[in-house]
Amino acid sequence: MDFSNNNEEPVSDDASAAGATDFELGNFDSTADSTDTFNIPGFSDTTTADFRAQKPQVETPDFSDAKKGDSGKPKNTFTDTEYKRFERNLAEYPLNVRVALEDLVVKNEFTDDAVFAILEKVLRKVPAKQLASDLEKMLDITLDVPRDYERRTAEEYETYKKSVEYQLKNRIIPGAILTTAAAMLIVSLFIIIKTLVFIPVMANSIYRNGYNLLQKNEYPQSEMEFDRALTYKPIKKWFFKYAEGYRDHMFIFAGRKTNYLYAQ
Repeated sequence: MDFSNNNEEPVSDDASAAGATDFELGNFDSTADSTDTFNIPGFSDTTTADFRAQKPQVETPDFSDAKKGDSGKPKNTFTDTEYKRFERNLAEYPLNVRVALEDLVVKNEFTDDAVFAILEKVLRKVPAKQLASDLEKMLDITLDVPRDYERRTAEEYETYKKSVEYQLKNRIIPGAILTTAAAMLIVSLFIIIKTLVFIPVMANSIYRNGYNLLQKNEYPQSEMEFDRALTYKPIKKWFFKYAEGYRDHMFIFAGRKTNYLYAQ
């Protein structure tokens, strides 16, 4: 059985002769890179990063427009050397002063110029009492600075507080002085009270008793009381009064004696 058709046209080997088809995969070149055999638009068209490329250069900040002080550095700043000296100086101040200084900086309630003025005083290593006084005015607090703190660091002062010299200067001698002052005050009050109160009252009481004895014609006892009152305090008015009383009694006595003589 022969199924051949002699009238059938031969198939052309030329792809262009076949014409357009409904589904076409396209041509693949055997010389193409094997890695490019399957591409998805939007996903496969990426570029591999080149890590050998040089890193971008960051521009150095320009502080040419910043305000500068007399030293040529920006305003309200420390150099590295100044900052190290600032840290060393700060460590030598009392703990309560350092805490107050930290509060001043952290609270941010003052201008930069005001805060930096205090920091510069630390840099210049002003006395602790002076720095504490400035912080007291700005923060409205009270800072106690030990009397002997200026000549010692914090560690040295803690060691010094345990010494006999510190105990003698700050506890024993002040205690002795306070005790002596209290004793002197008590003695002074005693002398004042005795001189201005007790002696005058006692003297007047004895003078009055002596004058009463004079009124009773007890002259020897009256004279003895006046002599005793004189040892306390001489009071002229009592002697004038005694003389007047004695004179009156003498006149009375003389009159009585005259009347007695006339009666005889």
